[in-house]
Amino acid sequence: MRLRHVAAVVLGTWIPGALAADGGAPLRTVFVDASTAAGGDGSQARPFRRLTDALGPGPLQIRLADGIYTGDALLEGVELVGSGAAVVSAQAPATVLRSRGAVRLVRVQIQGGALGLRVESGRAELEAVRFSGQRSAAAEVAEGAELVVAGSVLQASVSGVLGLKLAPTARATVRDSEFTGPFQRAVQAGRPAALRLERVRTRDAVTALHLEGGEAWLARVDVAGGRGPAVYVVRGQLHVQGLTVTGHEYALLTGEGAEVEGSDLRSQGAFRAALGIVQTRANLSRVTIDAAGDHGALSLLSSDVQLADLTVTGGRFGGISMRSGQLRLERGRFTAIHSPDRLAGDAVQVRAGRATLSALEVQGCSGIGLLSAEGAVVDLTGGTVQGAGVAGLSADSEGQLHATGVAVRDTRGPAVLVLDGGRARLVRIQARANRDGGVWAECSRRASVEVEAWSGDVQPTSSDCIQVRP
Repeated sequence: MRLRHVAAVVLGTWIPGALAADGGAPLRTVFVDASTAAGGDGSQARPFRRLTDALGPGPLQIRLADGIYTGDALLEGVELVGSGAAVVSAQAPATVLRSRGAVRLVRVQIQGGALGLRVESGRAELEAVRFSGQRSAAAEVAEGAELVVAGSVLQASVSGVLGLKLAPTARATVRDSEFTGPFQRAVQAGRPAALRLERVRTRDAVTALHLEGGEAWLARVDVAGGRGPAVYVVRGQLHVQGLTVTGHEYALLTGEGAEVEGSDLRSQGAFRAALGIVQTRANLSRVTIDAAGDHGALSLLSSDVQLADLTVTGGRFGGISMRSGQLRLERGRFTAIHSPDRLAGDAVQVRAGRATLSALEVQGCSGIGLLSAEGAVVDLTGGTVQGAGVAGLSADSEGQLHATGVAVRDTRGPAVLVLDGGRARLVRIQARANRDGGVWAECSRRASVEVEAWSGDVQPTSSDCIQVRP
């Protein structure tokens, strides 16, 4: 008999009888109580003692009293309803529960087993379910099957296990739930048809999400306490509407063929970089990064990246470090970018790629505010660079820099530094209080500078490689 879902949730509360047969007929309900004597008939007065005694043709609702029940059971067309202290358990290598067709679990604890739950086919729904003690994965969804989780907790009792594992073409939605403990990966998905995580927290998982192919959506996801990349994506599509990461090696790390879009990403204290974007197309807005590690706030490699409303504060290496690819940045603000490494501490460095920036604000960096190097081509329109330790703007090693309408103030070197075949075209630059002058160019190494409509209390001087026009 085909099952359908009726009035399952009202204002986040599960209503018994959420599975009904065609025509609206109520479910047959049986009762199970581990503390009762054997020989019951499943009625409320004489409940079964074992869960397996209650299983039969669905649609069926099984009401579990508080107690411990042996699992290693297959559920088909079943609602399994506890009261919070009903525990279903099994010893590895068994799977505690397997499901086929339409299945719902409510207020049940699933303990032990190699797997806690395997969704073999159909759709399983979980409400207020707690997993713990598994040795392989808390839950697994087979090809073509679907799992919906709400208000639940998945807890790793040992390291190296998975929280939720999705096979190719599987579907899963997890809402208002938490993954706790040392999962190797809280969620692992290989080419899922669809994966949605909404208002989900992970604590102490090495990686919160590992996505290889397929498509995933994150909304208001909070990740902390792990040592690997919080979110890793390769050859897949990731949509983000709110991701907060504290610690972790990277907040977001991508690989070849990934596509990432979204907004409201926050990273605090990433060990290496907040964003490591590799061979990826990315379009992100409202990104906030604080105190990133020794690979900088953003490390971009051979990628096509669009960023808007980026805020970077502090860190141990630099702001944006880009090699090859393309970057478009609108409204980027960098504050207190300092590094003990004399070759680091740049707010933005672009090497062997092309970048277009507008409304750039740099307030203090130990290196260069904006660097174009190794044949890169960089266009900057509008902004302020203040308090740079080496120079406000720089073109080096055949890099090209076109800057228009930029204020460069209070640098401990020149306002603009051009070295080793670098070329700069500077229009409407305002320079003030730059310790080593307006423009310093390495003419003997084929540097070239064009200056037009310069203003401020620090003026450039014409030379063999510096052309100054009013």
